[in-house]
Amino acid sequence: MGLTWWPVATAGLLCLAICIALAAFLPTPRALRRLRPLAHVERLTRLPEYTRLVRLQFWSMLMFVMLLATVFALALLAGSRPAGLRSADAAHPEDIMLCVADPVTDAATASLLNYFAREAVGFDTQRIGLTSSSLRVVPLTRDYQYAADEFSRYAELAALQQNLDANKPLDEGQLTELGTGIDDFSRPLDYVDYARSTADVVALCLAGFPSTENHANRRRSLIYLGPNDIRRPDEQRPSLFSAQQVEDMAVGADVQVNVITQADVGDLRTLAARTGGRVETYEPAAVDASLDRIRTAAPHADGNPIAQHSEDTPNVPLLGGIVVSALLCISLAVQRR
Repeated sequence: MGLTWWPVATAGLLCLAICIALAAFLPTPRALRRLRPLAHVERLTRLPEYTRLVRLQFWSMLMFVMLLATVFALALLAGSRPAGLRSADAAHPEDIMLCVADPVTDAATASLLNYFAREAVGFDTQRIGLTSSSLRVVPLTRDYQYAADEFSRYAELAALQQNLDANKPLDEGQLTELGTGIDDFSRPLDYVDYARSTADVVALCLAGFPSTENHANRRRSLIYLGPNDIRRPDEQRPSLFSAQQVEDMAVGADVQVNVITQADVGDLRTLAARTGGRVETYEPAAVDASLDRIRTAAPHADGNPIAQHSEDTPNVPLLGGIVVSALLCISLAVQRR
């Protein structure tokens, strides 16, 4: 821990040393008053009550001096802005965009959302978002509880769909929840002169990273879950983006693209390799293991010129000053009584 405003601490300690020196070396003016002589003073000073009173006064004075010195030291420390060093990764917060091209009712989608519903509640400097093939479901946010609730809500749809496919009865509320959740997650698109491609989905996900921010101070990662190509083999309608355009977008925005797909082939592999990401082939039961490997290889701040970041950490001295001040007030009140 260091001090941001160390001259404040130096000036405070200098003033304290001057005050102690003045109190020690300056003569104390004597009160001009006539004292009434008392007989047998030595007997009075040997009384147990007198000894107890002198001892109480001494320890009370010592306690007050210690409390005052502690309050002064804590106030001086807080005023000097104590700062702690954070690691390079913590100094560069991370943005995570989940990019899902699979239906929300798939088991793999549920595994992905449940994984990050658990992880999000333990985040600190991260922002997390969710984009489907057609909608920005959860914009990048640091409201981790909101994100976890939304992820859990959509993850539950896979179980409802599975029960429906198995001809298990669903009540009216569950049917409404399933239909509403599917509509909130993505919308079907059908145009005469356009057909959506995987590159379009990834471009939509990349657009979720703010373009106005200095992305050099943030680590960015995108996790794509879906097929290599969402277009039909006989599709003739054009798409909006090409694979090369999406690669250029990801590289220009410093986004690490990770892919979880059924086959480790195609443009997605090239995109992940160019951005330093991983490609994982998935089974619904192995999505968590794939995500563990991806998160282990998440982008780091290595090589960035800002290797460490200092932040004010006045919590401990401020809390200590409040506690000691309260003790001092209570002690004075007790002493008067």
